[in-house]
Order: sequence, then structure tokens, then C-alpha cells
Amino acid sequence: MSGAAATPSMPRVLVTGANGQLGHALRAAVDAGKPADAEVIFPTRAERDMTDADSVRRVGESVAPRLVVNAAAYTAVDKAEADVEAATAVNATAPGILAAFLARTGGAMVHVSTDYVFDGTALRPYPETAATNPLSVYGSTKLAGEDAVRASGVPHWILRTSWVFSASGANFLKTMMRLAEAKETISVVADQHGAPTDAKRLARFIEEMLRPAGSASTITAMIERVAATTGTYHATAAGATTWHAYARHVIDGLHARKPAGTWKLASSAVQETNTAGYPTPARRPLYSLLDHERFIATFGIVPPPWQHDVDACLDELVGARRD
Repeated sequence: MSGAAATPSMPRVLVTGANGQLGHALRAAVDAGKPADAEVIFPTRAERDMTDADSVRRVGESVAPRLVVNAAAYTAVDKAEADVEAATAVNATAPGILAAFLARTGGAMVHVSTDYVFDGTALRPYPETAATNPLSVYGSTKLAGEDAVRASGVPHWILRTSWVFSASGANFLKTMMRLAEAKETISVVADQHGAPTDAKRLARFIEEMLRPAGSASTITAMIERVAATTGTYHATAAGATTWHAYARHVIDGLHARKPAGTWKLASSAVQETNTAGYPTPARRPLYSLLDHERFIATFGIVPPPWQHDVDACLDELVGARRD
């Protein structure tokens, strides 16, 4: 993928972050919903280095995409506090470069962002118009990426999501499974509020936004849809929980799917702690629920309750419920 700008025989869609949770989910979604007249490119880590601006430029020029779905992110929230340069490169600089390329060439961009752009002081779900005030390097660099995409002038969707999990990769749900096998008691933060969102669900949102039922699935039609509805949207599961309640739901789900002897940890042994009692290098927003009304009104997509996809993920990882 190096050299001068390509002139591909078919229009191309570039999906970044192919090795992440959302990237894996997007691969599956692409099989079902890719445009008939376009090729979808998932560059490997060896073919692109999102921490290197020149590498990002080369990928853009060699792939010459009409549409970019940017699922790449530096998501190691605590590590980012000491690794500001890399977090900035991946979360802010790279999306800005890709957005500028698409703005010059008449393309469009779908950029995934985060609830961490907010400070968590709200008392009700954040609308897209709420003031941002990130508390961490991760949140700050993701906000800078949003700003770079907007400033480029490219037609775009910025999708803020939260608490992403999946059957692949490292995430809170998988951590709870591991601890359930090894621990008899644990403590989990109970004063941070959010909505766990399955990477598969987020990929499905993107697919349905780009290719509504009964609509043309050409690359031109997709770009036109982005252009007609350019803006920022909140795309998470519905409902609300805390990390503690989420953990107990997972543990209960594990016991419902495999005999009790499989798991050392009972949900009643998941103790509550608070953020002050569990210090981390990066500050987390205590409240990061996102309002979906604009998303629903614009695209007609109604997010399901978070429990629905958590249970489906447990079915995939452990097996269907026995009761």
C-alpha cells in the first residue's frame, strides 16, 4: 500500500482498526452489507501505523478510499496518561489526516468517538449539543479527533459510544468471566454510570445507517446519506447501569449457563466500592449516559437494552441459558 495515489478499478471503503473489537465486528457486518460496487479494505497493522502521520497519509493515497470508517483508537485509558504522544497521534492526528484527504477527494467519513469527552457531572443523559469537558488524555485526544474531522469540512458522522464489549478482545465482560473462575470475592466500582454497548451492535448501527432497508447500497448512495445527515450522534445501547450492577449481571448470567461448580464467584460476593476507593491514573466520568433521541429520529434505529446484547454475548462465549 505504498507509492503514488492509486486509481482503483472499483471505489474503495477503508476500515481502520481492523484488529480491535469494533474492527472485528465490522468485518462480519461488511460481509452482509457492503456496497455492491465497492471494495472494502481492512489494512493490517503492518501496512499502516496510526501513530505515524506519514504512514496514515500513505494509506490514504494508496487505497484512495471514497468512504472511511475510522474504528482505530488508542483505548488504553490509563496508559494514555503517560503516552500522550501516541494517544494524540492515533486519536487526533490520524483521523484529521484521513478526513482532510476525503474532503479534498469528495468522500465521506464515519468516525467513532467516546462518552469520555464529557466530565460526568450531568444529571441526565448527555445530548450531542452538551458542552464537552474531558477529564483524561484519552478523552481529550478523542475530542481533538472529533474537532479535526469537523474542521476538515468532510461529510461525516461522528458516533459517540460507551463501555464497548464483545466476545473478542479484552473488555470488562471478559474480565468478569476470568475473575469468576479464579476469585471468591471482588470489589467493583458502583458510582460510575453508563451503558455497555456491544461492538456487534455498533457495527450493525453503522451498517443500517449506511444501508437502510430498501435503499440502494452503492458507494455513491452511502456518501450521499452521510452528506445529507452530517453531524454527531450518540450510539449506545439503551438503559443505564453501573460497573457493579453490570458485573453482577454477568456473574448471574454465567451461573445460569454453566453449573455452579464452574465458577468460584457468586454475584452476591461482588462487593461495592467507589471511584475514590479505586484510584486509577486517568479520571473517569462518573456519569456518561448518552441521549439517543437525535440518533433515533434521524435514522429510525432504536437501540435495545444493554442486557439484551450482554446476554447474547454470554450465549456466544459460554452457551445458551439452561433455564
